[in-house]
Amino acid sequence: MNKWSINSYFIISYVTFASIFAPLPIFAQSQEDVDTSFIIRDHLEEITLTARKGIQPTPLSIQRLPVSQQYFSAVERLDQFLNFVPGVEMQSGALNTNRIHIRGIGSRSPFATSKIKAFLDDIPLTDGVGETSMEDLNIGFLQQIELWRGPFTSAYGAPLGGVMRFKSPSVASKKNQIRSEFTLGDFGFRRMEHSASQRLSNGSFLYLNDEILSSDGYRDNNNVNKHNFNGLWKKTTDQASITLLMSYINLEAQIPSSLNENDFSNNPSIAAANWQSVNGYEDYQKFRLGINHSHSFDNQSFISNTLYGYFYDSYELRPFNVLDDDSRALSIRTRYFKPFGKFNIEVGQETYIERYEYDIYDTVNAEAGPLENRASNNRRIINLYSEYFYEISNNLKIGGGFNYNHTSFTIEDLLQNVRSESEYDAILSPRFYIAYDQEDFRFRAEAAHGFANPSLDESIGPDGQFNPEIKQEEGWNYEVSTSYIGSGSFSFQATAFLMNVNDIIVNRQTMDGQAFGINGGSTRHRGIEMTTNFKILNRGSLAWNMRGNISIGSYRFVDFIDRDLDFSGNQLTGVAPSKWSLQSIIMIGNTRIALLHRYVDAIPVDDANSTFNDDFNLTNLLIQQDINIGSWSLGLVAEIENLLDIDYASMVAVNASAFGGNAPRYYYPGLPINGRMTLQLSYKW
Repeated sequence: MNKWSINSYFIISYVTFASIFAPLPIFAQSQEDVDTSFIIRDHLEEITLTARKGIQPTPLSIQRLPVSQQYFSAVERLDQFLNFVPGVEMQSGALNTNRIHIRGIGSRSPFATSKIKAFLDDIPLTDGVGETSMEDLNIGFLQQIELWRGPFTSAYGAPLGGVMRFKSPSVASKKNQIRSEFTLGDFGFRRMEHSASQRLSNGSFLYLNDEILSSDGYRDNNNVNKHNFNGLWKKTTDQASITLLMSYINLEAQIPSSLNENDFSNNPSIAAANWQSVNGYEDYQKFRLGINHSHSFDNQSFISNTLYGYFYDSYELRPFNVLDDDSRALSIRTRYFKPFGKFNIEVGQETYIERYEYDIYDTVNAEAGPLENRASNNRRIINLYSEYFYEISNNLKIGGGFNYNHTSFTIEDLLQNVRSESEYDAILSPRFYIAYDQEDFRFRAEAAHGFANPSLDESIGPDGQFNPEIKQEEGWNYEVSTSYIGSGSFSFQATAFLMNVNDIIVNRQTMDGQAFGINGGSTRHRGIEMTTNFKILNRGSLAWNMRGNISIGSYRFVDFIDRDLDFSGNQLTGVAPSKWSLQSIIMIGNTRIALLHRYVDAIPVDDANSTFNDDFNLTNLLIQQDINIGSWSLGLVAEIENLLDIDYASMVAVNASAFGGNAPRYYYPGLPINGRMTLQLSYKW
């Protein structure tokens, strides 16, 4: 197999999708962002936060991260962003193995992010089984990251954990520019990124971005090669706008997997023996194409339509079997907003259709052996939603919304020619809130229902058939939030939340390591999240800004009896009860120095709470020097990660099973002290 070629399937899929789009009538597009009055002081500069036109007052559980303002844009991993948000934790076992949880939701997912939905603009990044591969994103292509903590957005499906919305560059944010970035680092890390943006004569805007990344890895069997290309075209008039977005990724990455406690402590650079014995790896290609068009009426109401297609082709060599799978999906999303005086309402729908096919082979001599299973899974997801708010006064607003979800699917055993159709119970998820705003002070009280469908692995039993007893996870989240924006040197935000989740899905493994799920009981998630910003010094060319975040929580099983063992009252597996971070950034002329420190509490790695991953303190240092000569800009960035060279696990495998007398493999070793150097070069006209 040629790992770096676009195979015939990919080409045929592209032509087919293009033929679908060619005759498509365009109705509407997502509206442009408009400034609101809420400003935070972050990283030496005032950053005006934006909200979608027509949407209700922004919940304080949203955190927006303007990528261009974060540190120095010389970091290529999202964990450098997300791990400094209270309530959010991104664990990274390798460049191709990541998991995000928000307030403990998603902490027990085996190897990917689930129970949290992700979008690029209005294009879904989460697949039909509810999983998101965060390693597919290149942050150099993004302008902003929105994080909704909790199920406080009916418009994006009311997921239990929340929503991550990654925003592509806006027309107003980009000038004519060519930019290149080159990074070299320890363990054979190499990265090149090139981008070009151009305002065209017809008033449209074109932005192209290409990333090539490779790494030898800190561990054995840890090589990674990734190519990521993104293209964006936008055209905006006074009343209409159209956007075309294309993304292609090709990833070839070896898999070192997790280690037991002895290997983690004494020889963390090795790979797990069973994965090393077969040189296990994954190789996939993904292609996304979306078109979005909108029209506004009298600068008040608007209608927006998005059509999106997705193609995926993957091959994964594993010690217990070989998985050869592919999928294709089509999504249509419609939104309509209309104000009626002080009452504002938005309604919409999202239809998502996906076909997933897979072949499973025996692993024989580190290659695919006899065919074991051939099957397909067709998923159909429909979301209907409404969001509304009413202005009682200039300062006081009430509102809410609902999301209606219906998920059905067809499972086919292509070897036995057996076909079955199933569906989950339809779910209605309401939400309510009250918002009070003054110039420097904001208050929110909110209640919202959320849910999470089982993933494919969780819904399929050990016999390979759909488990009709599996249920969706559901829960209500309650929270109050307040924020204060001072005169310019200080800001503060605090949130207290409580969420009860029923029918939690517990992951189990067969003797050969295949995963499946059962409903195991209920959990309670409660905590406090706080963020503070201090502008300590701002005098001429010298500035010093500090930001602190803290999350203090209690995440526990309420009612959980499994295999005659009572785990009720135990800490929830895979989530740290508390974490905090501190960022200190100093600017001296064109030189920036950032010291970034975060603490993560001990994490239980099994339901019995018999084993914990130790707490750790991690410190990173970044230094950047900018040189501007006319239209040219040169940036030099030095980064030292894990400055104090601590031993820690950057990801844990929850409830890892022990087979054949071997110890369970809970730990993914974090990188020891390592450095990177980046050269940034850009030209604007």
